[in-house]
Amino acid sequence: MWNYDEFKTNPNPVIAERAQLAEVNPFMHFLEIIRQPMLGSPIVWHHWLVVGVITVVGWALALIVLRNYRARVSYWV
Repeated sequence: MWNYDEFKTNPNPVIAERAQLAEVNPFMHFLEIIRQPMLGSPIVWHHWLVVGVITVVGWALALIVLRNYRARVSYWV
């Protein structure tokens, strides 16, 4: 297992850049919320904020799609 915080503070600019690139991946934040307590570390609030925004936006998009295509959902299922 790699420690994300060590990559962010790495003096090598390539590794630090890749850590910033990992920050863009939304699944990384979901995994960090699960992984940090298992490692005995507290969860950073930044991850909760990103996961909350992703969840709210996802629900909003799902409700919009459901509103527009409600009659067709039975065919998709």
